[in-house]
Amino acid sequence: MRIRSLSVLCPLLLVPWIGLVGGCSPDGRLAAVPTSPFSTGDVGTTLPNDPVDGSVIVDDTDAPDTDVAVDTDTTPTEVTLTSVAAGRDFTCATWSDGTLSCWGANDVGQSRAPAGSYQTVVAGSSHACALNAAGRVVCWGDATLGRLQAPAGVFTGLAAGSESSCAWSSTTVSCWGNGLTAPTSVPGVAKIVVGSAFGCALNGDGDLVCFGAGAAVRDAPDTATDIAAGLYHVCALTQTGAVTCWGADNLQQVGDAPAGAGYASIAAGGNTSCAVRAGRATCWGFSESNHADVPTDADLHDVSVGSSHVCAGKGDAGDVVCWGSDDSFEATPPIVDAVAVTVGMGGHGCALHTDGSLTCFGLDAGGQATPPDGPWSEVAAGWFHTCGLRDSGGVACWGVDTRGQATAPSTGTWSSVAPGRLFSCAAMAATGAVTCWGDLSPRTPPPASPGGLIAGNGHVCGLSSDAGGTMTCAASPGTSNAFPAAPVDAVTAVAAGNGNTCWIAGGQLGCAGADVGGETSPPAGNYRDVALGMSHGCAIASAGGGLHCWGDDTEGAASPPTGSYTDVAAGDGVTCAVRVDGRVRCWGNKAL
Repeated sequence: MRIRSLSVLCPLLLVPWIGLVGGCSPDGRLAAVPTSPFSTGDVGTTLPNDPVDGSVIVDDTDAPDTDVAVDTDTTPTEVTLTSVAAGRDFTCATWSDGTLSCWGANDVGQSRAPAGSYQTVVAGSSHACALNAAGRVVCWGDATLGRLQAPAGVFTGLAAGSESSCAWSSTTVSCWGNGLTAPTSVPGVAKIVVGSAFGCALNGDGDLVCFGAGAAVRDAPDTATDIAAGLYHVCALTQTGAVTCWGADNLQQVGDAPAGAGYASIAAGGNTSCAVRAGRATCWGFSESNHADVPTDADLHDVSVGSSHVCAGKGDAGDVVCWGSDDSFEATPPIVDAVAVTVGMGGHGCALHTDGSLTCFGLDAGGQATPPDGPWSEVAAGWFHTCGLRDSGGVACWGVDTRGQATAPSTGTWSSVAPGRLFSCAAMAATGAVTCWGDLSPRTPPPASPGGLIAGNGHVCGLSSDAGGTMTCAASPGTSNAFPAAPVDAVTAVAAGNGNTCWIAGGQLGCAGADVGGETSPPAGNYRDVALGMSHGCAIASAGGGLHCWGDDTEGAASPPTGSYTDVAAGDGVTCAVRVDGRVRCWGNKAL
């Protein structure tokens, strides 16, 4: 939760509760690049299930937080998808700029992508491996059974199965993991796939050799043009583009293969397979959602199949779409081309785009991640509800409304809105006068706040000016002091948390209130933005835009990636930020 009121930003672009702030267009409106969310839908991603403990969306790197030089040309460079890899309950992808991103479960570190620039990535059941820019193999995640014991050397290709992986070059094939031995000779190898205790290699002439044990090896044909391996079955394409499968068929992963020819690519994982023809995917085998929810898009490519979800590239703009199980948010790819992000304490968030549309994600049991139609100029997430300002100046809230916290005024023109836990507040555009609704809303709201509002668990703070104003706060009945007793002058950014407040004045961080995990003990330095989560905080450095976090790091929420950022938001055990290229990065162990 925070307001950022800097002179370089649009007036009144407060950022309530870990809210949103973007850049300015010449007319003073929020400015950004066109929407291109990595999502199967444009708004309101529905994730009704509770997150699995240890799940996370992790993107970019987990290196120490260091400032970097600001690139004066911050225009996002268009990138294309180079690979996508679906594991059991997580997903990773690489792009043409070398970016490696992972999201989903992280109980053994499988979604904690390493630093560096990468060409391609593959995923096993609970580990992943990637080829870096130099052609060397880097693996992470589950370290048991030798999964991470990658060989030295330079390779051109990479494959992963449930417990084993293989890498190859023009002269060498090397496998590691749970007892899988590489074939002694595969001249001119073009592709290798790995299942459970077996693998298959395809050379440039279409000759197919399978190795290891089981029916997937015993029943293999001699030739193919493309191959894919699940746990205990293999599917291939013939010269005519027909699909042929062999191995275990207990879940129709072989017998339900589609008829006909003309398929261009094949993918498999777990007990499911998918084939692509004319850009459209057909899936079969186990997990009804994997093939019942296949998108109808005609521009899918680079399909990858996990245990119970599928991801694919869409079009040529670097977008990823996923379908199937999303219990650990493995089917919720990261967002690109965002101007700002907001995160609620209850496990949901939203990103705002230039056209005023929203991409919301995370838990949605109460509808907090399903916004009404926009366009929007601002959005902010509370605990289990979300509020936004329409372009028209109207205010709207959605999500849990048990105490009236999502029943916003139906009339009026507003300049800012701030949802807390069981209440919400908004400031009138004409006067800055503050109105609150819901339960435990402050009996006496703060004075006129034309500079913006921010709400915490049971308190709300406002700024008297949008360019370094006086911060005044008010508390709900029975709420302990969560803010300074006296107003603070020259404040340019404010963040409100669970019984505490942090602010920036003169570039310096100040905090007051509860200090459960060290969240009100910020580092020294010069900063331009701040966010508070349940027990940690993060700030963006004035020089370079690097992230600095402090407080409880049990779940990794206070271990930010490197890079230059324009916006930051913090929730319960998770932090998200927007890079200068418009990509949203999230880290911590409570997935969104």
